[in-house]
Amino acid sequence: MLRNGQAPQVHTLFLRAGLYSPSTTHDAFPLNLSGLAHLTLRGEDRATTVLDAEFRNDVVVAIGSQDLVIEDLTLTHGWHGLAVIFSRDIVIRRTESRSVNRHGIVVVATTGAVLQENLVERSRAIAGIGLAGGTEAVLTQNVSRAHPLHGILVQAGSRADMRDNVFEDNGLSGIVIDLNSSATLTNNLTQGNALDGLTLSRNASATLTDNVIQDNGRQGINVSQQSSLTASNNIIVHNDEDGIQVSDAGATLTDNLVQDNGQPTSRFGINVTQLSTAVLLHNTVTHSGSDGIRIQNTSEATISGGSSTQNSGDGIRVGGSTVLPGRCTAAIGLDGVALLELSQNSGAGLFVVDDGFGSEARIDSRQIVFSGNAGGVTVGNVVDVAVGP
Repeated sequence: MLRNGQAPQVHTLFLRAGLYSPSTTHDAFPLNLSGLAHLTLRGEDRATTVLDAEFRNDVVVAIGSQDLVIEDLTLTHGWHGLAVIFSRDIVIRRTESRSVNRHGIVVVATTGAVLQENLVERSRAIAGIGLAGGTEAVLTQNVSRAHPLHGILVQAGSRADMRDNVFEDNGLSGIVIDLNSSATLTNNLTQGNALDGLTLSRNASATLTDNVIQDNGRQGINVSQQSSLTASNNIIVHNDEDGIQVSDAGATLTDNLVQDNGQPTSRFGINVTQLSTAVLLHNTVTHSGSDGIRIQNTSEATISGGSSTQNSGDGIRVGGSTVLPGRCTAAIGLDGVALLELSQNSGAGLFVVDDGFGSEARIDSRQIVFSGNAGGVTVGNVVDVAVGP
């Protein structure tokens, strides 16, 4: 059935358990589903139904196809494991793609793509999963791990809704949203990646809720190059450098736990830097390697509620410019809504650097609880708008 690499025009193509390859069964690759519609390609069992292209071509290709279901297969030793291009309404589920030269699964210029319960591991280049060219995809309960670059790369105007996935142990970032792309991430785990748990770059945007981002070799979350982030109720812990870095970008962070970041490198829980703007609401920032919250390099932040405690530097530090000299500002507790705790830090509760650019923090001391900071309550250009005792 696979000998000539062409799938017949049927409704279901069922592959019995076995190894299909050029050398064992004389099958041709790729298995070409291009131009087909309303077809299910199903293996008898993912663990035992194996399509091995022996690096002669892609394993499975669908170009200009629609309403396909690809399920219960293992795809291996191809240029790509599965390539879907210029198609729509493609479902890929319970499929394993491993040990391929490029992407395990790549979807380009395709709408209505659904990736569910797939295992993608040990690709030799680029990313385990790639979405590009305006692709729109929903990903649930996938695992992408042990790739030399990224777990998933979403780029070139693509959109992804990602829920309950795992991205781990990749050579660079677990998740990359890049180049005018956007993503909604809910209840994902990204961990053990050599660079960032999540990277947003080149005018990307993302909304994060209830994710765990931990044990990554650089930033937990890295937002840069005019990108934007909205994050709430996430856990960002044990990342080697900053828990969250916002650089030449914008972020609204609400009710996140940012803990034990920057310990090996004396870095920060939240780092707002290089012409960035951030709104920080009700976050818990604690046990950072240096300052809990750092606002520097001509950046500004609005902070209300939450806490920055037990950090190795200041609870909040405003000002200082090593890359983009300029004025930094912080508005802290001015909304009169919630108390912010700044306590038990090794430095000051709030420190404003005398950097020669007029950096300033405006606070309402009635909305801030200072306690037990080794470097004092406030230092530097702090303006208290509180009226009365």
